[in-house]
Formats: sequence, structure tokens, C-alpha cells
Amino acid sequence: GLRPTRGAIPDAGVLGGGGTLATLGPLARTSHDIALSQRVVSAPSNAAHAPDVNAPIRIATAGGYFAEALDIDAREAVQTVVDALGITRVVDYPQPRRARAAATLVNAAESATGKLDALRAHLDRFDPATRERFLAHALLPAQWYLAAQRYRRRHIEEVVRMFDDVDVIVVPATPCVAPPIGTRNVRIGDVDLPTGPALGWFTQPIAGTDCPVLTVPVARGNRLPIGVQLMARHHREDLLLRVAARLEALGVAAAPIADVCR
Repeated sequence: GLRPTRGAIPDAGVLGGGGTLATLGPLARTSHDIALSQRVVSAPSNAAHAPDVNAPIRIATAGGYFAEALDIDAREAVQTVVDALGITRVVDYPQPRRARAAATLVNAAESATGKLDALRAHLDRFDPATRERFLAHALLPAQWYLAAQRYRRRHIEEVVRMFDDVDVIVVPATPCVAPPIGTRNVRIGDVDLPTGPALGWFTQPIAGTDCPVLTVPVARGNRLPIGVQLMARHHREDLLLRVAARLEALGVAAAPIADVCR
């Protein structure tokens, strides 16, 4: 699944589009299909980008926050990719906890845009599992949102500088495999968190950067699937697709068709 550089795919007319965080992107079974679909739906200015396909790619992992709060499945998935690609470098991702908080606030405020009147008039039409969240988000103080956006701009500058020394970083996608439907809490480290925020533990710090991210499924035989994230600087989706294709060629990344009838 590809989260492209924000703005690479036009979102005019898309329900929930128009915010500063949400991004459209394709899902496919292979990196080749991702590349084809990205080429078709991308804005013309980005479709003309012609990178050097033979240039070496500098790949690293991120330590600290991204090496903590992993269960055995997530840790094994990252290590499998690290070993396959021969990664030896570890970078310090700038202020991931603060970046996660800022992205969470921005997403909360923007996801509730235009819903307050409907909540007031037709509260019963909203799903009970989400309406309180939308109501809370619609009432967030404007100063919180503005502060989050100010920090986000600074954080993007820090991330861009990080990519002066590395081309792609490999980080976990989720702290665990997908929990059973109805699971209310997931344990992250020594803390029990609501399932939704817990599963976004490693995606939320990245979400506000506008950088492209490709989640690659790690081949695990008959075990539950889990993926890792590949992240690059703005408009360098080509690097992510090259790394993903390499992982597929090595047999490390694969998305086999499940036998859903069995």
C-alpha cells in the first residue's frame, strides 16, 4: 500500500478529501501494480519524473521510538528486511512522539470538518462507535490545531534534513499483527492502549510529513501477515518501489492470495 507524496494524486470530489493530512494512494498485490496505478492516477507534473534507476540507494532503519513497543512478530518482520537488504545504519527520526501528537490533532480536527451541524441535528444517524469521537473532534480548540500545524511545518524541515544523508528508512508498520475484531485494547510495551491508536503507533509520526511511504508485506508462510514501512523524501516514490521490488525478488516480500473458501 502506497501513501504517496501529499498532492501527488488529486483528491477533488473525494469524500474526506481537501484536508492537509489525508492522502489518496493505491493498494495492490505487487510493487509493479502499485507503480502502474500510481502512474495512471498521479497529477501530470509528478508523472513526468524520470529518476536514475541505476543509482545506489542508501537505506537505514530508525532507532529509539521505532525500535520500542514491538511484539515478536513486528520485530521479526523488520529484522527480516534489515537482514535481506544488508542494512547496517540506524538514524534518529526527529521527535517522533511530538510528531505523532501533532498529526493526531490535525487529523482529529480535519476529520470533523463540516460535521458539527449534522451532529447537532441528527446525532442518532451517526455510528455510536464514532459519533462521540467526531463530536469531540469538532469541538477542539482552534489554538491546538494551529499549534500542531506550526510544529508540523518545523518537523517537515527536520525530516527533509534527515534525508540529506539517507534515501530510504525502514520502520515497523504496526506493533503487532491485526488483532481479532472487537479487540478493545492492545498492549504496547507496558501500557494498554485503545486498539485504533495502538495500531497507528508507527504510522502517525510519519503521517504529517507529506513524505511518500510504502508498506510492504513480509512473507510469513501460514502465519498472520504483517508489514514494514519504507519511507523516502518527497516525490521519491521511485526509490520505495525499487526497494520493494528487490524484497519481492528475494522472496522476503509477498502477498499471496488467501484461500478464503477454506
